[in-house]
Amino acid sequence: MKNIEWRSMYALAEEILALAPWNTRFEEDLFAIQPRRDGPVYFTSIMGNIGEHHAIAYYPGLESLSQFRMAQMSDTPDRIRFELILLNRHLQVSFEPKKHLIPPDLNILKSLGMRYRGKWPAFRSHRPARMPWITDEQEACDLKVLMEQTLVVLRRSDQELLRPCFEEEFFLRTWDGQDSICRVADLPLHQHILKALLPEGALDGLQKSTRRIEVDLILMPTPISDVPRGEAPYFPMLLIAADSVSGVVLGFELLPTRDGVDSTFVRIPDALTGILRKAGIIPATIAARHPVVLSVLNSFRDAYGIEFEADGRLAAADEAAESLMQFMCQ
Repeated sequence: MKNIEWRSMYALAEEILALAPWNTRFEEDLFAIQPRRDGPVYFTSIMGNIGEHHAIAYYPGLESLSQFRMAQMSDTPDRIRFELILLNRHLQVSFEPKKHLIPPDLNILKSLGMRYRGKWPAFRSHRPARMPWITDEQEACDLKVLMEQTLVVLRRSDQELLRPCFEEEFFLRTWDGQDSICRVADLPLHQHILKALLPEGALDGLQKSTRRIEVDLILMPTPISDVPRGEAPYFPMLLIAADSVSGVVLGFELLPTRDGVDSTFVRIPDALTGILRKAGIIPATIAARHPVVLSVLNSFRDAYGIEFEADGRLAAADEAAESLMQFMCQ
Protein backbone atom coordinates (compact mmCIF):
# COMPACT_ATOMS: atom_id res chain seq x y z
CA MET A 1 0.00 0.00 0.00
CA LYS A 2 2.93 2.27 -0.71
CA ASN A 3 0.95 4.33 -3.22
CA ILE A 4 -1.61 5.52 -0.67
CA GLU A 5 -1.28 9.18 0.31
CA TRP A 6 -1.38 8.49 4.03
CA ARG A 7 -0.06 11.87 5.13
CA SER A 8 -2.79 13.74 3.26
CA MET A 9 -5.40 11.32 4.60
CA TYR A 10 -4.33 12.00 8.17
CA ALA A 11 -4.47 15.73 7.44
CA LEU A 12 -8.05 15.41 6.21
CA ALA A 13 -8.97 13.35 9.26
CA GLU A 14 -7.50 16.04 11.51
CA GLU A 15 -9.75 18.64 9.85
CA ILE A 16 -12.82 16.46 10.44
CA LEU A 17 -11.85 15.92 14.08
CA ALA A 18 -11.41 19.68 14.56
CA LEU A 19 -14.94 20.27 13.25
CA ALA A 20 -16.37 17.63 15.65
CA PRO A 21 -19.56 17.29 13.55
CA TRP A 22 -21.01 14.65 15.93
CA ASN A 23 -21.66 17.42 18.44
CA THR A 24 -24.43 18.87 16.26
CA ARG A 25 -25.45 16.06 13.88
CA PHE A 26 -26.94 12.60 14.26
CA GLU A 27 -26.09 9.16 12.90
CA GLU A 28 -29.45 8.64 11.16
CA ASP A 29 -29.16 11.88 9.14
CA LEU A 30 -27.40 11.26 5.83
CA PHE A 31 -26.02 12.88 2.72
CA ALA A 32 -24.49 11.19 -0.33
CA ILE A 33 -21.09 11.36 -2.04
CA GLN A 34 -19.87 9.73 -5.24
CA PRO A 35 -16.05 9.69 -5.09
CA ARG A 36 -15.43 8.62 -8.70
CA ARG A 37 -17.34 8.49 -11.96
CA ASP A 38 -17.40 4.69 -12.15
CA GLY A 39 -17.88 4.13 -8.43
CA PRO A 40 -20.85 3.73 -6.11
CA VAL A 41 -22.77 6.44 -4.30
CA TYR A 42 -21.83 6.38 -0.61
CA PHE A 43 -24.38 7.39 2.02
CA THR A 44 -22.57 9.35 4.70
CA SER A 45 -23.40 9.02 8.39
CA ILE A 46 -21.87 11.02 11.26
CA MET A 47 -21.47 8.77 14.29
CA GLY A 48 -20.95 9.70 17.92
CA ASN A 49 -23.63 12.17 19.01
CA ILE A 50 -24.70 9.99 21.93
CA GLY A 51 -21.71 7.67 22.24
CA GLU A 52 -17.96 7.47 22.46
CA HIS A 53 -17.33 6.11 18.96
CA HIS A 54 -16.65 9.20 16.86
CA ALA A 55 -16.52 8.43 13.16
CA ILE A 56 -17.77 9.23 9.69
CA ALA A 57 -19.21 6.10 8.07
CA TYR A 58 -19.70 5.65 4.31
CA TYR A 59 -22.25 3.06 3.11
CA PRO A 60 -21.97 2.15 -0.60
CA GLY A 61 -25.09 1.71 -2.70
CA LEU A 62 -28.65 0.59 -2.20
CA GLU A 63 -27.97 -2.73 -0.47
CA SER A 64 -25.79 -1.09 2.16
CA LEU A 65 -28.31 1.70 2.68
CA SER A 66 -31.08 -0.87 3.17
CA GLN A 67 -29.09 -2.68 5.85
CA PHE A 68 -28.33 0.64 7.56
CA ARG A 69 -32.03 1.52 7.57
CA MET A 70 -33.01 -1.83 9.09
CA ALA A 71 -30.41 -1.39 11.84
CA GLN A 72 -31.90 2.04 12.66
CA MET A 73 -35.46 0.72 13.08
CA SER A 74 -36.52 0.71 16.73
CA ASP A 75 -38.33 -2.63 16.46
CA THR A 76 -35.32 -4.50 15.05
CA PRO A 77 -34.21 -7.11 17.64
CA ASP A 78 -30.75 -6.57 19.08
CA ARG A 79 -29.40 -9.86 17.66
CA ILE A 80 -30.57 -8.87 14.17
CA ARG A 81 -29.15 -5.37 14.57
CA PHE A 82 -25.79 -6.86 15.57
CA GLU A 83 -25.77 -9.03 12.44
CA LEU A 84 -26.84 -6.16 10.19
CA ILE A 85 -23.99 -4.02 11.46
CA LEU A 86 -21.33 -6.70 11.12
CA LEU A 87 -22.47 -7.84 7.67
CA ASN A 88 -22.85 -4.36 6.19
CA ARG A 89 -19.82 -3.55 4.03
CA HIS A 90 -18.74 0.07 4.47
CA LEU A 91 -15.82 2.43 5.10
CA GLN A 92 -15.08 4.57 8.13
CA VAL A 93 -12.70 7.24 9.23
CA SER A 94 -12.81 6.86 12.99
CA PHE A 95 -11.07 8.44 15.96
CA GLU A 96 -9.83 5.93 18.49
CA PRO A 97 -7.75 5.65 21.66
CA LYS A 98 -4.28 4.46 20.74
CA LYS A 99 -4.93 1.07 22.37
CA HIS A 100 -7.58 0.35 19.70
CA LEU A 101 -5.18 0.80 16.80
CA ILE A 102 -3.99 -2.28 14.91
CA PRO A 103 -0.41 -3.07 13.80
CA PRO A 104 -0.85 -1.66 10.23
CA ASP A 105 -1.95 1.68 11.74
CA LEU A 106 1.07 1.82 14.02
CA ASN A 107 3.44 0.92 11.19
CA ILE A 108 2.10 3.72 8.98
CA LEU A 109 2.21 6.29 11.78
CA LYS A 110 5.77 5.26 12.64
CA SER A 111 6.88 5.60 9.01
CA LEU A 112 5.35 9.09 8.86
CA GLY A 113 6.75 10.12 12.24
CA MET A 114 3.25 11.11 13.40
CA ARG A 115 1.76 11.02 16.90
CA TYR A 116 -1.51 12.15 18.43
CA ARG A 117 -2.94 12.74 21.86
CA GLY A 118 -6.35 11.44 22.84
CA LYS A 119 -8.13 10.44 19.63
CA TRP A 120 -6.05 8.83 16.86
CA PRO A 121 -7.39 8.73 13.27
CA ALA A 122 -7.99 5.27 11.80
CA PHE A 123 -9.07 4.36 8.27
CA ARG A 124 -11.25 1.30 8.35
CA SER A 125 -12.75 -1.15 5.90
CA HIS A 126 -15.73 -2.97 7.40
CA ARG A 127 -16.11 -6.16 5.37
CA PRO A 128 -18.94 -8.63 6.06
CA ALA A 129 -18.30 -10.80 9.14
CA ARG A 130 -14.76 -9.43 9.53
CA MET A 131 -13.14 -7.31 12.18
CA PRO A 132 -12.70 -3.72 10.99
CA TRP A 133 -9.34 -3.53 9.21
CA ILE A 134 -7.19 -1.03 7.40
CA THR A 135 -8.39 -0.01 3.94
CA ASP A 136 -6.86 -1.44 0.80
CA GLU A 137 -5.55 0.79 -1.99
CA GLN A 138 -8.82 1.34 -3.87
CA GLU A 139 -10.76 1.86 -0.65
CA ALA A 140 -8.18 4.38 0.54
CA CYS A 141 -8.45 6.30 -2.75
CA ASP A 142 -12.23 6.43 -2.36
CA LEU A 143 -11.96 7.37 1.31
CA LYS A 144 -9.64 10.27 0.57
CA VAL A 145 -12.16 11.81 -1.87
CA LEU A 146 -15.02 11.01 0.51
CA MET A 147 -13.30 12.93 3.30
CA GLU A 148 -12.51 15.87 1.01
CA GLN A 149 -16.14 16.20 -0.07
CA THR A 150 -17.40 15.57 3.47
CA LEU A 151 -15.46 18.60 4.65
CA VAL A 152 -17.06 20.71 1.91
CA VAL A 153 -20.54 19.66 3.04
CA LEU A 154 -19.85 20.02 6.76
CA ARG A 155 -18.54 23.56 6.36
CA ARG A 156 -21.76 24.74 4.79
CA SER A 157 -24.34 26.38 7.01
CA ASP A 158 -27.30 24.72 5.29
CA GLN A 159 -28.53 22.05 7.68
CA GLU A 160 -31.04 20.83 5.07
CA LEU A 161 -28.21 19.05 3.28
CA LEU A 162 -28.61 16.21 5.78
CA ARG A 163 -31.83 14.21 5.62
CA PRO A 164 -33.29 11.37 7.72
CA CYS A 165 -32.16 7.96 6.49
CA PHE A 166 -35.67 6.85 5.49
CA GLU A 167 -36.07 9.70 2.99
CA GLU A 168 -36.15 8.79 -0.70
CA GLU A 169 -34.02 11.72 -1.86
CA PHE A 170 -30.64 12.90 -0.59
CA PHE A 171 -28.22 15.71 -1.27
CA LEU A 172 -25.41 14.36 -3.49
CA ARG A 173 -21.89 15.76 -3.84
CA THR A 174 -19.71 14.23 -6.58
CA TRP A 175 -15.95 13.89 -7.00
CA ASP A 176 -15.87 16.86 -9.42
CA GLY A 177 -17.60 19.28 -7.04
CA GLN A 178 -21.10 19.04 -8.54
CA ASP A 179 -24.20 19.16 -6.33
CA SER A 180 -27.47 17.43 -7.14
CA ILE A 181 -30.22 15.28 -5.66
CA CYS A 182 -29.78 11.52 -5.42
CA ARG A 183 -32.99 9.53 -5.78
CA VAL A 184 -32.82 6.15 -4.06
CA ALA A 185 -35.14 4.69 -6.71
CA ASP A 186 -32.55 5.49 -9.39
CA LEU A 187 -29.74 3.51 -7.77
CA PRO A 188 -28.90 0.11 -9.29
CA LEU A 189 -30.01 -2.93 -7.33
CA HIS A 190 -27.51 -5.74 -7.64
CA GLN A 191 -29.26 -9.10 -7.61
CA HIS A 192 -27.87 -11.31 -4.86
CA ILE A 193 -28.84 -14.92 -5.61
CA LEU A 194 -27.49 -17.90 -3.72
CA LYS A 195 -28.06 -21.50 -4.76
CA ALA A 196 -27.78 -23.70 -1.71
CA LEU A 197 -28.52 -27.25 -2.87
CA LEU A 198 -29.63 -30.17 -0.72
CA PRO A 199 -27.12 -33.05 -0.94
CA GLU A 200 -28.46 -35.98 -2.95
CA GLY A 201 -30.01 -38.61 -0.68
CA ALA A 202 -29.39 -36.32 2.26
CA LEU A 203 -31.81 -37.92 4.72
CA ASP A 204 -32.54 -41.22 2.99
CA GLY A 205 -33.01 -44.09 5.42
CA LEU A 206 -33.80 -41.95 8.46
CA GLN A 207 -36.94 -42.49 10.52
CA LYS A 208 -39.74 -39.97 10.14
CA SER A 209 -40.96 -38.49 13.42
CA THR A 210 -43.62 -36.13 14.69
CA ARG A 211 -41.08 -33.86 16.41
CA ARG A 212 -40.89 -30.15 15.91
CA ILE A 213 -37.38 -28.73 16.04
CA GLU A 214 -36.01 -25.22 16.04
CA VAL A 215 -33.07 -24.24 13.85
CA ASP A 216 -31.24 -20.93 14.09
CA LEU A 217 -28.22 -19.30 12.47
CA ILE A 218 -26.30 -16.92 14.71
CA LEU A 219 -23.37 -14.63 14.00
CA MET A 220 -20.96 -15.25 16.87
CA PRO A 221 -19.71 -12.20 18.81
CA THR A 222 -16.13 -13.45 19.26
CA PRO A 223 -13.76 -13.22 16.25
CA ILE A 224 -11.40 -16.00 15.18
CA SER A 225 -7.84 -15.23 14.11
CA ASP A 226 -6.90 -18.30 12.03
CA VAL A 227 -6.27 -16.16 8.96
CA PRO A 228 -3.13 -15.37 6.93
CA ARG A 229 -0.90 -12.73 8.46
CA GLY A 230 -2.14 -9.24 7.70
CA GLU A 231 -5.81 -10.26 7.24
CA ALA A 232 -8.68 -9.28 9.51
CA PRO A 233 -10.03 -11.88 11.96
CA TYR A 234 -13.53 -13.13 11.13
CA PHE A 235 -16.77 -13.75 13.03
CA PRO A 236 -18.01 -17.33 12.51
CA MET A 237 -21.65 -18.40 12.35
CA LEU A 238 -23.31 -21.00 14.52
CA LEU A 239 -26.00 -23.31 13.13
CA ILE A 240 -27.88 -24.95 15.98
CA ALA A 241 -30.91 -27.26 16.26
CA ALA A 242 -32.96 -28.04 19.37
CA ASP A 243 -36.16 -29.94 20.13
CA SER A 244 -38.91 -27.36 20.69
CA VAL A 245 -40.64 -29.43 23.42
CA SER A 246 -37.81 -30.94 25.47
CA GLY A 247 -35.18 -28.31 24.67
CA VAL A 248 -32.63 -31.05 23.95
CA VAL A 249 -29.87 -29.90 21.62
CA LEU A 250 -29.87 -32.13 18.53
CA GLY A 251 -26.63 -30.73 17.22
CA PHE A 252 -24.70 -27.69 16.11
CA GLU A 253 -21.97 -26.70 13.69
CA LEU A 254 -19.61 -23.73 13.73
CA LEU A 255 -19.37 -22.33 10.22
CA PRO A 256 -16.32 -20.18 9.36
CA THR A 257 -16.82 -17.03 7.29
CA ARG A 258 -13.15 -16.81 6.35
CA ASP A 259 -13.91 -17.34 2.64
CA GLY A 260 -16.88 -14.96 2.60
CA VAL A 261 -20.41 -14.96 3.95
CA ASP A 262 -21.90 -16.36 0.74
CA SER A 263 -19.68 -19.44 0.92
CA THR A 264 -20.91 -19.93 4.48
CA PHE A 265 -24.57 -19.68 3.49
CA VAL A 266 -24.28 -22.31 0.75
CA ARG A 267 -22.92 -24.78 3.32
CA ILE A 268 -26.10 -24.63 5.43
CA PRO A 269 -27.98 -27.51 3.72
CA ASP A 270 -25.00 -29.81 4.21
CA ALA A 271 -24.53 -28.69 7.81
CA LEU A 272 -28.22 -29.14 8.67
CA THR A 273 -28.20 -32.54 6.96
CA GLY A 274 -25.28 -33.57 9.16
CA ILE A 275 -27.13 -32.49 12.31
CA LEU A 276 -30.28 -34.42 11.37
CA ARG A 277 -28.33 -37.54 10.41
CA LYS A 278 -26.54 -37.53 13.77
CA ALA A 279 -29.91 -37.13 15.51
CA GLY A 280 -31.25 -39.98 13.35
CA ILE A 281 -34.61 -38.38 12.53
CA ILE A 282 -36.62 -36.61 9.87
CA PRO A 283 -38.65 -34.07 11.88
CA ALA A 284 -42.24 -33.26 11.00
CA THR A 285 -41.62 -29.50 11.31
CA ILE A 286 -38.65 -27.15 11.41
CA ALA A 287 -39.14 -23.68 12.88
CA ALA A 288 -36.65 -20.96 11.93
CA ARG A 289 -36.43 -17.18 11.72
CA HIS A 290 -33.22 -16.45 9.83
CA PRO A 291 -34.16 -15.64 6.21
CA VAL A 292 -31.30 -17.71 4.78
CA VAL A 293 -32.31 -20.77 6.80
CA LEU A 294 -35.95 -20.33 5.76
CA SER A 295 -34.95 -20.21 2.10
CA VAL A 296 -32.93 -23.43 2.51
CA LEU A 297 -35.85 -25.26 4.14
CA ASN A 298 -37.80 -25.21 0.88
CA SER A 299 -35.57 -27.96 -0.46
CA PHE A 300 -36.07 -30.10 2.69
CA ARG A 301 -39.83 -29.76 2.33
CA ASP A 302 -39.77 -30.71 -1.34
CA ALA A 303 -37.51 -33.74 -0.82
CA TYR A 304 -38.76 -35.12 2.50
CA GLY A 305 -42.09 -33.44 3.27
CA ILE A 306 -40.70 -31.51 6.23
CA GLU A 307 -42.95 -28.55 6.95
CA PHE A 308 -41.35 -25.33 8.11
CA GLU A 309 -42.53 -22.33 10.08
CA ALA A 310 -41.25 -18.77 10.17
CA ASP A 311 -41.19 -18.09 13.87
CA GLY A 312 -39.42 -15.20 15.56
CA ARG A 313 -39.64 -16.88 18.98
CA LEU A 314 -37.31 -19.86 19.21
CA ALA A 315 -37.12 -20.45 22.96
CA ALA A 316 -35.34 -23.81 22.79
CA ALA A 317 -32.79 -22.69 20.17
CA ASP A 318 -32.13 -19.44 22.06
CA GLU A 319 -31.51 -21.24 25.35
CA ALA A 320 -29.26 -23.79 23.66
CA ALA A 321 -27.27 -21.12 21.83
CA GLU A 322 -26.83 -19.03 24.98
CA SER A 323 -25.52 -21.99 26.95
CA LEU A 324 -23.20 -23.03 24.12
CA MET A 325 -21.78 -19.53 23.66
CA GLN A 326 -21.12 -19.19 27.39
CA PHE A 327 -19.23 -22.49 27.30
CA MET A 328 -17.24 -21.55 24.17
CA CYS A 329 -16.30 -18.10 25.49
CA GLN A 330 -14.95 -19.35 28.84
